[in-house]
Amino acid sequence: MKGQIKIVNELLIFAIGMGIAVVIILIFQTVRDVTSQVAIKDQTEEVGNLISSYILKANQSNAYYEARLQIPEKIGGHKYYIDVKDKDGEAVLTLVSSSGYSFSQELFNIDKNKIITEKIASSAKYISISSDKNRIYLNRQS
Repeated sequence: MKGQIKIVNELLIFAIGMGIAVVIILIFQTVRDVTSQVAIKDQTEEVGNLISSYILKANQSNAYYEARLQIPEKIGGHKYYIDVKDKDGEAVLTLVSSSGYSFSQELFNIDKNKIITEKIASSAKYISISSDKNRIYLNRQS
């Protein structure tokens, strides 16, 4: 009986150690996943804010305006696309990631009909934002 107690004791200590190791691994994986989602969200919003600020500059320009922006090919390891949609007559800049996250920002006081755009994939790496007095053009660049 005394020999069995030592073996059972060692097995219990091993099982408790393995349980603690599994809990620590699960905690680190959860923290990593949450952190990467927050990073993807922040980076997508940063790119969206950059593009919308240049669109607003083009809108305020009274003469011909042109800007060429370099955009990241991937955000958080995922490709995305850029589009301008209509929401109640106002233009809304939308970035949609292949990871499922999307970012939308209303472009205040800009009519959707004033912006001429196509869906721009992030693989373009460069986009051009230009304007004349009546229209704003958002195109992919090579």
